[in-house]
Amino acid sequence: MSRAAGRDVGNAIPGLVASLLPWGVTGAHWLPGPDGEPVLWLTTATQEQHLALERQGWLPAQVRILLMRYGVPHEDVSGVRVMFDSEQGIAALLDRA
Repeated sequence: MSRAAGRDVGNAIPGLVASLLPWGVTGAHWLPGPDGEPVLWLTTATQEQHLALERQGWLPAQVRILLMRYGVPHEDVSGVRVMFDSEQGIAALLDRA
């Protein structure tokens, strides 16, 4: 992925979070995966919201559409993976440390 495409993914995140707010998404970030393709992490408030969102079959297509609206090239969007975490899960993990 080019630097410009990575910047476009970053620019798309606020709109993506706003569109998924009703599903409990409170934040998102992306990192390049081991193959160089972007991995988009969506964070929900609760673990229950995380599990509900993870089961939604429409979500990967929605994410790709939103990324293309922000100018991410199709060849970069096609490889995007979506992963999930929750504020509740992160807090539980940190409490155990």
